Amino acid sequence: MKAHPKVVSYLQRAVSHEFGATQQYVVHAAAAKALGLPAMSQQLHEEAVGEMEHAMEFLDRMNALGIPVANTGKDFPVGRTLKDILVYAMQTEDAAVRLYEEAQLFCGRINDEDNRVLFARILEDEKKHYADLQQQLKSL
Repeated sequence: MKAHPKVVSYLQRAVSHEFGATQQYVVHAAAAKALGLPAMSQQLHEEAVGEMEHAMEFLDRMNALGIPVANTGKDFPVGRTLKDILVYAMQTEDAAVRLYEEAQLFCGRINDEDNRVLFARILEDEKKHYADLQQQLKSL
C-alpha cells in the first residue's frame, strides 16, 4: 500500500499535532489542579488521553502504510489561569480542525478513502472538543 506524498505529510503533521496537544492538556491539567479546580484538572487529563489515542490511530495508519514516523515536536502555549487554559486549548483544537478538514478534502480528491475516513472521524472528535471548550469559556 502506498500513500500520496501529501497524505504522508498530513499524517506526519497530525501525529506531531496530537503529541503536542497531549502535552498541552497534561500541563493544563496540572495548572488547573494548582488553581484548586480538581474537576477541570480531571477533564483536561481525560482530554490528554483522547489526544494520545488520536496519535496512536495516526501512527497505526502510518505503520500500515510503511511510512516512517517522525515527530517534529511542536510547542504549544501554556495557560496560567482557567481562561487562558481554555483559550489556548481552543486554539490547539482549532488548528487540528483546520488541518484535518484540509487533509480529508485532499484525500477525497485523490480517492484515498481509508485516510479520508480516518481524518473525518478524528475531525469530528476535535470539533466536539472545540465546542465543549467554547461552552466552558462562555460559562466563566
